[in-house]
Amino acid sequence: MTTPTARGNSELLECVLLARQAQDGSLPWREACGEIARRIIAGQVNPNDACTLLSEISQSLSDADELRIFELLAHEQYGHEHLGFTAESCAADILSECRLLVGG
Repeated sequence: MTTPTARGNSELLECVLLARQAQDGSLPWREACGEIARRIIAGQVNPNDACTLLSEISQSLSDADELRIFELLAHEQYGHEHLGFTAESCAADILSECRLLVGG
């Protein structure tokens, strides 16, 4: 039986693989990012960790304008507590942007 922690780690690892495939071109980035976003929405992966992956994909591509918001959110979620931004406070925005990304 898989524990919730092990399951979450497994899901995150699968998202890491999707991200790497998007970056190396072996999987269309829209497909990979859509799947990562769906897993965030479904609560299968931590939105903050997966946002960082989406940000990394965005940074590696020149034609992924719809991912640029994840660069901002990934940046804001850590080290800006003095401005009122935390990983927890960014999670709702990450979910919102994921819904927009997958068209829902």
